Amino acid sequence: MRRSNVFTVVSAASVVLATSIPHLAIASDQSEDIVVIGSATPIERSTLGSSISVLDTVAIDNLGIKYAADLLRHIPGLAVSRSGGQGGLTQVRMRGAESNHVLVLIDGIEVAAAGRGEFDFASLLSADIESIEVLRGPQSGLYGSNATAGVISITTKGAKPGGQFTLSSEVGSSDSRQLAVSMAGGDDITSGRLNVSYRESEFDTSSDDSVIDDEDDKDRALAITASAKWSPSRYVSFDANARYSDNDTETDGYDSTGGPLQGLPFDDKSYSKDTDFSIGLNTHIALLDGKSLTKFSLASTVNETEGFDATYDSMSGSESSRVAYSAQTTWVFGANSAMENRATVFAQREEETYRNTEPSSPTQIPEQERNLTGLGLEHRAEILDSVFLSSIVRHDDNDAFEDVITYSTSIAYRIKQSGTRLHTSYGTGVTNPSFFQQFGFDPGSFKGNSELKPEKSRGWDVGVEQRLFDDSVIVDITYFQATLEDEITHFYDLADSMSTSVNAEDNSKREGVELSASYASDIGLSIDGSYTYSHSTEDGDREVRRPLHIASVSTAYRFFNDKAKVALNYIYNGEMLDSDYRNYFTNGYVAEKTELSSYRVINLNGDFQVNENLQLFVRVDNVLDEDYEEVIGYQTPGVGYFTGFILSIQ
Repeated sequence: MRRSNVFTVVSAASVVLATSIPHLAIASDQSEDIVVIGSATPIERSTLGSSISVLDTVAIDNLGIKYAADLLRHIPGLAVSRSGGQGGLTQVRMRGAESNHVLVLIDGIEVAAAGRGEFDFASLLSADIESIEVLRGPQSGLYGSNATAGVISITTKGAKPGGQFTLSSEVGSSDSRQLAVSMAGGDDITSGRLNVSYRESEFDTSSDDSVIDDEDDKDRALAITASAKWSPSRYVSFDANARYSDNDTETDGYDSTGGPLQGLPFDDKSYSKDTDFSIGLNTHIALLDGKSLTKFSLASTVNETEGFDATYDSMSGSESSRVAYSAQTTWVFGANSAMENRATVFAQREEETYRNTEPSSPTQIPEQERNLTGLGLEHRAEILDSVFLSSIVRHDDNDAFEDVITYSTSIAYRIKQSGTRLHTSYGTGVTNPSFFQQFGFDPGSFKGNSELKPEKSRGWDVGVEQRLFDDSVIVDITYFQATLEDEITHFYDLADSMSTSVNAEDNSKREGVELSASYASDIGLSIDGSYTYSHSTEDGDREVRRPLHIASVSTAYRFFNDKAKVALNYIYNGEMLDSDYRNYFTNGYVAEKTELSSYRVINLNGDFQVNENLQLFVRVDNVLDEDYEEVIGYQTPGVGYFTGFILSIQ
């Protein structure tokens, strides 16, 4: 195992940190920011009854973390698993649910590929992110399918008044190189921004138990984001944003033939290419001094994949798309009175397509499409600026499977005198079957199941937030429960040697506790921490890749007139299970569950503002050189050293 000589000393310090986490426990936000999720219109965070966490620009900068997925490790309720190093499949699970039960929005656009139904965080960098908002609990009443466990909303950086030019570069371990350029400009009426980034690295992801050749896998990623806004009057505004990503990753082979490496990855010449393009257009109309708010939106996402499996000398590929049209109108009654009411009516039309671009035989189904239409209503009431009520109901008309009705309700009670906020919510969620599960594009080995029902979830939470010492300390504790019905699982039929998907008869249950706390001083010191206990079962057995215990601590200190910063962040991931296919055939086509050990990772970073234009930074990832796996058979990077600069001109 890779361990530095100082492991014993630092590990002892890690134990002290781990045992003190419930007392530090990570936090909510220090300010009463406006959030864009949780309601049809932006609202104050403290008025939400649902459980929410926000990472703003300052928090993201303090963490000094390269990848968005690793930022999410510092938010309670989230579990992240990466298949090896950079570029490996990276999944995020919320409150013990599956990764496709989490709806991911970037600038308001659903970005999961329509064919997969889940978003791969592998190549999403943090440098262009303005903020991340995480809403926990079933949210399909407002967002429709895939918001079964919650929503992650990512907002990229926008233009500021005037003009800006930024150039940044980073080099480091694993032959890592990164270059990014952004340009922005505008005024209060018209503004726009363009960002282009390129990153590449090399890393051997196969574990020592499975590797045949010691071969590094290269990963290359190009990302382009653009945004524009035009506000010709106080009544009307238009905005648009687009995102393009092109990822090229050398991958490992996987033995599923019953050979000596059955159920394990190994080095070969396999590769995958993934291209995503999304665009969103919005029109905002505000009338009657803001008492009537209307929004029209068009969003489109296109995904193309290509893969080569060197083990079987075969190609695979697909194209999928999603186009969503939506409209909503909000009326405000009794504004600035003892009881303010907001009513929103919203409608959405969504069209999805999927096409197999590399069929291996004429029997493979080439293309399918499906549509849904959703109608909903939200009502919000604010009483005496202390009690905040929300109710949402939605009906989805699906042309490919049964229609569903989802809903949610929440209450927040704010006691300003004591700095206390009580919050509770209840909701239902739904996740539609993926194209592959429903249609099965390879009749020779996998049968689609047209009788599949959408997965359904119901869940509730209750918590209390307490602010202390003039809001310099914020602590929140939340308890949650959820039940998943009709979970879609894999089934292998021995009679015809075919695989398919079926709805499970037993429910999947999960419950847990989320703790968060933060401290911000007036001398430049900030400390944040989080702890999550999550117990998720299916038919009484623990689910895979869901640690019982997850914790984090981060601290940053700014000094020298705010020109310098040093920061440390700590991650603890408890033991968890993973599916083990090494004895799949001898066990009668049944996978075992193998325990993956707990691990602790410490990262360090610092920066120095040389002048108003130039910043230098350094980062050390995995200081302890911890050796661990998040997915069986895939090793993770050891200690890594990185340095770079950011040049900004305004």
